[in-house]
Amino acid sequence: GDQELASCCSGGSSKAETCCGTVDLGKKNKTRQMVLLIVSLLSVVASYLFSEFHVYHLLGSQYWGILDPAWIAIVLSGYTLYVNAFKKLKKKKITSSLLVSMAMTASIIIGFLVIFGVGGSGHDHGGTYFFVAGEVAFIMAIGAYLEDLTIGKSKSAIEKLISMKPSIALIKQGDGTYKEVNVAEVVPGNIVLVRPNESISVDGVVIQGNSAVDYSSINGESIPVECTVGSVVFAGTRNMSGALEIETTKRTEETTLSKIIAYIKEAEKKKAPVVRIADKWASYLVVVSLIISIAVLFIGIFGFKLSPMEGVSRAATVLVVFCPCALALATPIAVAAGIGSASKKGILIKSGSALESLAKIDTVAFDKTGTLTEGKLRVEEIYPYEIEKEELMMYAASAEAKSEHPLAKAIIQAYGKSLEDSDNTVSLVGNGVESVVKGKKVGVYKLDYIKDIIPKEEYNNIPLGGRTVVGVLIEEKYAGAIAISDTLRKDIADVISELRLMNMKTVMLTGDSTGAANKVGEEIGIDTIKSQLMPEDKVNAISELKNEGAKVLMIGDGVNDAAALASSDCSLAIGAMGSSVAMETAESSLLSDDMKKIPVLLRLAKRTLLTIRINITLSLAISFVAIILSMLGYIDAVIGALIHNGSSTLVCIHSALLLLYKAEKRKTEKNKNI
Repeated sequence: GDQELASCCSGGSSKAETCCGTVDLGKKNKTRQMVLLIVSLLSVVASYLFSEFHVYHLLGSQYWGILDPAWIAIVLSGYTLYVNAFKKLKKKKITSSLLVSMAMTASIIIGFLVIFGVGGSGHDHGGTYFFVAGEVAFIMAIGAYLEDLTIGKSKSAIEKLISMKPSIALIKQGDGTYKEVNVAEVVPGNIVLVRPNESISVDGVVIQGNSAVDYSSINGESIPVECTVGSVVFAGTRNMSGALEIETTKRTEETTLSKIIAYIKEAEKKKAPVVRIADKWASYLVVVSLIISIAVLFIGIFGFKLSPMEGVSRAATVLVVFCPCALALATPIAVAAGIGSASKKGILIKSGSALESLAKIDTVAFDKTGTLTEGKLRVEEIYPYEIEKEELMMYAASAEAKSEHPLAKAIIQAYGKSLEDSDNTVSLVGNGVESVVKGKKVGVYKLDYIKDIIPKEEYNNIPLGGRTVVGVLIEEKYAGAIAISDTLRKDIADVISELRLMNMKTVMLTGDSTGAANKVGEEIGIDTIKSQLMPEDKVNAISELKNEGAKVLMIGDGVNDAAALASSDCSLAIGAMGSSVAMETAESSLLSDDMKKIPVLLRLAKRTLLTIRINITLSLAISFVAIILSMLGYIDAVIGALIHNGSSTLVCIHSALLLLYKAEKRKTEKNKNI
């Protein structure tokens, strides 16, 4: 359910499998875990004091040492280690928990041997090896607890999303009263009341009331949006002022918020290639550490002439310090934190693989309409030919009635009257649409597609001026043209300049005319402009870029550019909030129309990959230094456990810092020299 967070290591339950055990993420169990840690600490302190003040000697027999208080820590804190090691061993897996369990077991055995007078007189830490085993168990448990906390920080974004998911709704009854029900009972068509300062519980359309709605919880936009009758609203957003009546359009499991939560959970389960490589290394290192430990034992005894006790002690220390927990945690925590950080900024990344691909991007390809431009097309001019404007628009709008293309919507909106029935509608992908209106075959096409049919003098008299112009044929005869224009997205020129400063190559791939494409491209500073492209042409253009060695991010609306999005190295849908198709098509999505988040996304991805590389380097360096010190006898199992957990906690904290990453905007070329 929504109350169960997918662990970055185990990928699917309320329990997080840390490197050396399982930690329950529930609040009650955290309290219980803290109590056990405190009891374990007290028992370890008592064990140290008993040994330091020679309590067993004062009692008259060293055999009292069998009742050392450290056993409490061994049982309470070491239990999960042994259980986890046994479960994995049954599956024929040698894990870190097995290595630490072996080290603890070695200390316990040596402790019994010392008590019974075999092989030595004690240990530096107060004369008992039980203290060592108990302290190692306690340190590993506190390390697992700290890992749990830092993993929880990395999960904070999805936890916040889940906490925003409303549980109740006020449904309007037939008599005009309102009934409070579980939000799961709300179905499309129900009228829901949302009072001021309440969270909106459903996806729907406002049918009564006016208010400002805070969308920041989903799309990261800080400025509330004014909503009135006809406005689309989403579950999880907050109604700021007036009361709203909303007609529900989706079930609770189909809302935008539910899908975002589902995508983020799924993203944490999908391992990026770098994560799989690190996991593979970690599995090898477990076996290597076991082999090195055995080698240290024999080299110490037969090479350095150490006592068997000292040889076993050094070998046990190697097992503790060389456990690859930090390496195993180096990548999944960073990926989870990166995805969480992006979601807080209104950016949805659907997998660790997508995050890694984004970090390697060097070329950004844009669709034009609805991406570089706002997609709010309007008819700018009408050029009738041997027909009245009104009649031309009637035929064109009616022919486009069943089309979802933005150009069609602009023509229909400009006509503004009731449409005639249309039959046998055929979409000519990339070229136009044909239909039968009032018994006549009507076609609305790209101007160049019917260039040979248009009278030459008429074609030459149509001023293109960077606009998109469509031609209309009625019964295969030219009837006129319609010029449609669009407006650039706010700040898009700054975004392109920002990408250039990041050494990104920018490309426009559009089906629009060369004139319209060049006008937009030159105005915003796109490096390469490719126009008059069919969908398959866009795919070919991306393939050409990839063949040249480019790593391509394709940015589009997630629907019309599906083939191009799928063929790129990574894809990004713009303004995907409320569009399930867009979120399902692209590997990542901006949940708003704020294009300034594109450089933020790319920088965050690169920082995440850098964090992973630093984590891996740091964890391996600490392990190799620690193993050398262990072999030479400079550190024992207790210090080894501290180093072990210190390195694991360090990489977790370093990864969690991604949640604070701001991805500061660099100076654009406009203000670079100011």
